[in-house]
Amino acid sequence: MKGESTMKGENTMKGESTMKGESTMKGESTMKGEITMKGESTMKPKRFSPEVGQCYRNNGWGCYECTYNINSGKIAGFRNIHTGWTLSAHNVYIYDNGCIEWDYSTNGHWEI
Repeated sequence: MKGESTMKGENTMKGESTMKGESTMKGESTMKGEITMKGESTMKPKRFSPEVGQCYRNNGWGCYECTYNINSGKIAGFRNIHTGWTLSAHNVYIYDNGCIEWDYSTNGHWEI
C-alpha cells in the first residue's frame, strides 16, 4: 500500500467509542470530524472452555464445531463446518458477542 496514514486527535474505548480529530490517507481520502459509537461491547476477550459438539463463530473465519476439550480450553479441537478445516486451538477465548479466538493453533489439516 502506497501512501501515508495519519490519525490526529483522541481515541477512547470504554463502552463508548469516540474518535475526534482528523484522519488522513494521502492520495486517497480524508475524513474530518467526530464519530461516536455507543454500546455495551467489551473488546477484551475472556478465557473460555468450549463445549464439545457446540458450534462457535471465529472472528471472520466461519463456524467451528468443538470436537474435544482438554484441560478447560487450554487445548480444544475445532472443525470448520463449511470447509472441513480441523485444528487444535491453544488457549481459547470468547468475546461478549459470542465470537471465539485462540492464541495459536497446531495440527491444522483438511478433514473429509
